[in-house]
Amino acid sequence: MPTKGQSPKQVVHTEMSKFKHGKLHSGSKRGPVVKKRSQALAIALSESGQAKPRPPINAHGYKAERRSGQLPSSGHRGAHRIGHRK
Repeated sequence: MPTKGQSPKQVVHTEMSKFKHGKLHSGSKRGPVVKKRSQALAIALSESGQAKPRPPINAHGYKAERRSGQLPSSGHRGAHRIGHRK
């Protein structure tokens, strides 16, 4: 558990050193000892608050990118609809 005033880099360092010495547990101290380095890294990043954030969602509840990976065009949106007012 990170202490107050500890930088995220220091937290990752302490968690990975716990893993090297076989002292890092998944969950609580009663949980099983972590054996995979990738799982130890995931625990260290989540403890330090550096875990990968979720992608931003716009006002309509969709991801900002299209399926093709490009941002929406800034052209005339909706002007082709019937009954569209300017």
